[in-house]
Amino acid sequence: MRFAFLVVGATAVGALSATAIQTMIPSTAPTFEAVRALGGNLADFKISDINPAKAYRDVMQKITSGAPQISLPKSPTVELHPISPDVFKPYKIDDKAIQRAIAAGISSQVDQNIRRMQDIQAYSRNPAGWHGAPPH
Repeated sequence: MRFAFLVVGATAVGALSATAIQTMIPSTAPTFEAVRALGGNLADFKISDINPAKAYRDVMQKITSGAPQISLPKSPTVELHPISPDVFKPYKIDDKAIQRAIAAGISSQVDQNIRRMQDIQAYSRNPAGWHGAPPH
């Protein structure tokens, strides 16, 4: 009985997947229509047209001919405006604010180092009681 359910289930899944593939993946007919609309003729296509040596020779001949194959776009003209010296005025530097910022950074670093040393001491006293990676 189980085998029968397995066969019925596999058949149903196969039928559903085949239907899904047919609806999701379009047929090749629109592709061939697009090739014909662009002037291509699949009857004239030959596998021998795909020849890397011939393509290499064609490219080398075009490169060594010296004739430019493309024209580079011209860059837009640049307008120069006079520079005002007011733009370069120095800003007033608040020395006390800079000193407070430096002191806060040093204090934060000292606190972090103290916590790290305390962790290393706790690990050295009882490594089995440490949770996670050992402190470095």
